[in-house]
Amino acid sequence: MSFSIRRLVADFPWRLTAIYFPFAGAAVIFANDNILEIQSQTGDSMSPTLAPTFHETGSRDKLAILHYNPFFNLRSEVKRGQIVSFWAPHDPEKLLVKRVIATEGDTVVVDERRDRSVGEWARAVEGEGRVKVPFGHVWVEGDNWRKSKDSNDYGPVSKALLVGRVVAVVWPPTRVGWVEGEPWKGRTKVIPGKEERPAMWLNE
Repeated sequence: MSFSIRRLVADFPWRLTAIYFPFAGAAVIFANDNILEIQSQTGDSMSPTLAPTFHETGSRDKLAILHYNPFFNLRSEVKRGQIVSFWAPHDPEKLLVKRVIATEGDTVVVDERRDRSVGEWARAVEGEGRVKVPFGHVWVEGDNWRKSKDSNDYGPVSKALLVGRVVAVVWPPTRVGWVEGEPWKGRTKVIPGKEERPAMWLNE
């Protein structure tokens, strides 16, 4: 038996492994940065859709994020109801997960009962009562509005900050499954509109 193991080790194509291993590692890194990555959902702002027992047990969902990458203009296909991952406008090192409830051109009628306490944007929203989502932006909110800091607090989110769309829960095993975009059922009302490109773009 020991002879067979030594022979197997001796015959293994180590040189090929040394050549291809760096390429395999580079492929994994490329895929993680540009195609698909795994991200943890912390907090209960998206409960019960994601991490439904976080408040009671601290259990987190591991999410598969399909990237919006530079090779495909997928940001233009962001739709209402999709759950997205994005860089927090107020903290560029923090990733958030929320649901898109309005896209560019839509008018959001904000919920007056929301407790807004973040910056000048919150005061502006309280004064106007409604917001038209500008070109190149989306309005996001958490499914659990009582625990969510979202566009009600920091305004519409630039599409440039979007990382990708949540497509599946991959952990824990009891939670594994696809994540589908769903119609918004929250308190905030949305009046669908049309995308309006800035005049300077129309003249190009």
